Amino acid sequence: MAGMRQRSGRWPRCRLVATASVVVLLGWAAAACAGDGDDTAAGGEDTGGGSSESTAAPAPTDCDVVGEQAEGPADTSIDLRMTEYAITATPAVAPAGPVELVAANEGRIWHELIVVRYDGDPGSIPLDAYGAADEAQLGEDAVVGKILEFLAGTTCRATFDLAPGEYALICNLVDDGSNPHYRQGMYTSITVS
Repeated sequence: MAGMRQRSGRWPRCRLVATASVVVLLGWAAAACAGDGDDTAAGGEDTGGGSSESTAAPAPTDCDVVGEQAEGPADTSIDLRMTEYAITATPAVAPAGPVELVAANEGRIWHELIVVRYDGDPGSIPLDAYGAADEAQLGEDAVVGKILEFLAGTTCRATFDLAPGEYALICNLVDDGSNPHYRQGMYTSITVS
């Protein structure tokens, strides 16, 4: 207490209250920051599926497939290489029937794969308010299936029964409501004959 002015042998009341308030505020700040670790996607980015709301990310080994998968074995396999912000398909042509899509996330952040029946440039799908492809404008049966967001370094597989036609393969995640993967060029197309 050296250097502190004392009155009647006690610290001034306002300094005690101010010191106690600072200690309480620091405790609250420490508690708030304790849960604020980097539990977001690899690369430090949060993911959201075409909206500004973030979704809980699946465990690193999860490959969640949505849509009706083919019952029989695949006649053809297409390798998909996904990076920031591109998708390449090898080969880009397949015969109609069960087609296995092998999606390798070689990027640094989460990605997803949406298979869309779409005649035309895969980069011309109308956008929603967040810059993602507006799936609602595609038509009721346009989305064939999805591999939901998966971690960098993960390879996911899905087999869909594809009818003849053109298909757009897109990543439609929007990080933090402001980074639409689709609008940045994360799409490609395949032809099924």
